[in-house]
Amino acid sequence: MTKLIYITDPLCGWCWASAPIMAAASKTATDLGIPFELLHRALFTGDMVRWMSRSFSDYVTEADQRITALSGQQFSDTYRNNLLYQPDLIFDSWPTAVALQVIKALKPGQEYAFFCQLQRLRFDEGKIITDSSVLTEAATLVGIKAIDFHNAFSYSPSIADAAKLRSTGSNQLTESGPESGGSLFVAGT
Repeated sequence: MTKLIYITDPLCGWCWASAPIMAAASKTATDLGIPFELLHRALFTGDMVRWMSRSFSDYVTEADQRITALSGQQFSDTYRNNLLYQPDLIFDSWPTAVALQVIKALKPGQEYAFFCQLQRLRFDEGKIITDSSVLTEAATLVGIKAIDFHNAFSYSPSIADAAKLRSTGSNQLTESGPESGGSLFVAGT
């Protein structure tokens, strides 16, 4: 069976660059009856976790400018003011990866909608999407009761779950092509 699999991370600016394309791809897949699955890349976990130091913020700022120049995707002033050059802010994908698994368990089929909310909350509204309150807000926006999300959310997944999350993606910016079983993989990171 053919399916479209999108491997991505909501903290990744390059994934934000591809958001309009992935929205169209998701809609087209749905219209054609092709299953669409989102997998969290967990790009910024383990050794890749960063503090929003001056040097890392400089790197992100340069990348964001390049992303805008190449894709037209905008990064709000609120995003820049709230999330960059904040030396006490940790850049860690793990909470969003766990939250996506909670969404998958509580409301299957809403993973992509949840992911889109996370991107909007981060890049448009400048919110810290790794904060449990913001993750809960995003869950409510896809129809999950805050208390249900809160009760299911945990920062302590099993080691097997951690290994599975960390093995789902590629370090390539984008890769696509038919894979075994007729699936098309698109990696946003």
